[in-house]
Amino acid sequence: MSFKKHIAKFLALTTVIAGTFAGSQFALANNNSVDLGLKSNYVNSDCSFAEGRVIVGFKEGYDISIISNKLQNLGVESFEDLTKAQKPAKANDNSTEKKKKKKIYLLYLKDKTKDGVLKAIEKLNNEPNVAYAEPDFLIETASEENNNEGKTENPMEIISALEAMGLCSGNQDVVVGVIDSGIDYNHPDLINHMWINTAEANGLPGVDDDGNGYTDDIYGYDFGADDSDPMDIGDHGTHCAGIIAGFGPNVKIASLKHLSGNKFKDLDNWVSTMIKAINYADAMDIKIVNVSLGLHKSQIGDRPFDSQALNDAISNADLLFVTAAGNFNKNIDLPDDVIYPASCTAENIITVANTDKDDKLYESSNYGVISVDLAAPGTDIRSTIPTHLAGEGGPYDIKTGTSMSAPHVAGAAALLLSSNPSLTTQQLKDLILSSVDFLPDSQGKVATSGRLNVAKALRKIRTSVKIGDIDGNGEISSIDYAILKSHLINSNLTFKQLAAADVDGNGYVNSIDLAILQMYLLGKGGTSDIGKNRIYTYGDIDNNGIVDENDYILICNHINGTGQLSDASLFAADADGNNVIDQTDRILIEKYITGRITHLPVGNQ
Repeated sequence: MSFKKHIAKFLALTTVIAGTFAGSQFALANNNSVDLGLKSNYVNSDCSFAEGRVIVGFKEGYDISIISNKLQNLGVESFEDLTKAQKPAKANDNSTEKKKKKKIYLLYLKDKTKDGVLKAIEKLNNEPNVAYAEPDFLIETASEENNNEGKTENPMEIISALEAMGLCSGNQDVVVGVIDSGIDYNHPDLINHMWINTAEANGLPGVDDDGNGYTDDIYGYDFGADDSDPMDIGDHGTHCAGIIAGFGPNVKIASLKHLSGNKFKDLDNWVSTMIKAINYADAMDIKIVNVSLGLHKSQIGDRPFDSQALNDAISNADLLFVTAAGNFNKNIDLPDDVIYPASCTAENIITVANTDKDDKLYESSNYGVISVDLAAPGTDIRSTIPTHLAGEGGPYDIKTGTSMSAPHVAGAAALLLSSNPSLTTQQLKDLILSSVDFLPDSQGKVATSGRLNVAKALRKIRTSVKIGDIDGNGEISSIDYAILKSHLINSNLTFKQLAAADVDGNGYVNSIDLAILQMYLLGKGGTSDIGKNRIYTYGDIDNNGIVDENDYILICNHINGTGQLSDASLFAADADGNNVIDQTDRILIEKYITGRITHLPVGNQ
């Protein structure tokens, strides 16, 4: 779906100072600020990049330790590997897309001035083994637009999330990482949603028990302060986390704290810390991250920069990177209005605009038919804030911005991945983007011309069957009994009807099911499951919650006569929905498992 990589080479992308995208004000490179009429909590217009250090990517296969002496001659004192996170020592590598990771380093300079940074970058970029060198840009935190007196709409109804949660309540193995100001992991609405690194929780204090390169990272990590406590020091991360938690009781969230400091107005937020957080999520097999932060365009003197390091960090990671488009009513496809990471060219990004209660793009939302993929509700959103900030209404607040839109997409992605954990990152992205509701107001402004619809996406990979409702009219009656009785003589049920007729749940339809249905209709149903919904994931023939090579083996054996599928599993095996199991279904399931198609054709019916 993405055209970003094809278009990017035509755009002179320059870089950035930043803010959370539920904000009103940014500091620009010329030290002027743009005020949208909202009070700003914090804007640092004095510094756009860190003094005394630069971010460097070396060419593939190059070992930084080999040239440590040469780096010293270039004014480098020491270096830090921003991509040091390792998969836990005892963990299996469940990556759906194997790729060689690029190493990204932070070099510390002897010259601590900004001019020293620019001189070092110039020297490093002339080195034959350096792919790029760039400043460590500051990501500034601007204020949220708080609408304490606004009317709270129900965004979950707008995006059909409640219907989707009827098909899937989440999977505790699917985790969303929130790269933000931290999360109040003790909040009563979030405590049961927090991801827990059990190796560290059950290990020894001060010891890297799982060998991932970080110590005592129980709920995540604070990459800004380099410590193990990712508690929210503002309220932005907790607000985003609350939106994601609303997608079901089994949704899990990791706090990947990107900001450092001990109070909201005294923060250091750098590209380097975001790279660490992304790398950590990838190492810990966190398949979805939400980033409601960004870098706004900046030019240092006459030198344009783009953050190749940030783009590489995202591209390197086997995860879906959901990010906010920003709140300046700008076309971020244009070189002068580029936003990072929203405008990054990595294929695993989804960039989200903000819609209001009337299902139109909100007045401040950024847009861009190349850079922005879809829209989602982000106006007057009520969600959690840290308990110590609780007012009369408790630890909750109402905020507006694309910062609130992105978590709706991240939560939707968690439900979809829970429905089939074998989905690749690209399949997950394509499912979301191919299932939007068309919005005329967004045509020509976002790539899909639409707004998130969770249920529509989920129905492409999963459905439900009402047990006993064989004719599919929503009721269970003597007509269903007659249809089942006829089938036992003539074998005339469709695969979906067979799934509904399997009232005892043993996978086969026979006279026992007929007897149970008769007793139910006579009011003697006992503990029967008749009338309940049974969930089916298309392609999940063995009904173990994942579509994988075992399902492929089952359909192959069925087709070649060395095995036979149960009556109820025929419904899951019928990939094209034509009530025949043949080589077409086998080929489709193979393509689905290997990621060559987004979903099975039966999901379009």
